[in-house]
Amino acid sequence: MDWKDIERKDGICLLTSKDCPYCLHYISNGVELAKKEGKEHDLSKNIVDLDIDEYFNNADLNKILEYYSINTIPCILEIKNNEVKLIEFEEIKKY
Repeated sequence: MDWKDIERKDGICLLTSKDCPYCLHYISNGVELAKKEGKEHDLSKNIVDLDIDEYFNNADLNKILEYYSINTIPCILEIKNNEVKLIEFEEIKKY
């Protein structure tokens, strides 16, 4: 899934990056937690692999991240009935 496809519609997304050592270390925690949180969604279609350079340098991407109050990756973004739930890195790390 491309970051441009993150919209205000029901679904769950795992935002991560193959260039991020923390993301790689905790990816299995994030996948399992996302599966638990979004049982009715197909997570395989909702993994957003962010390019680290773009993460730091793309104004449009940063507007979306700011809109959803995403401060760091990896994180899980769940949207259900127009309510946004964000599970941040610290929670993923504990799982």
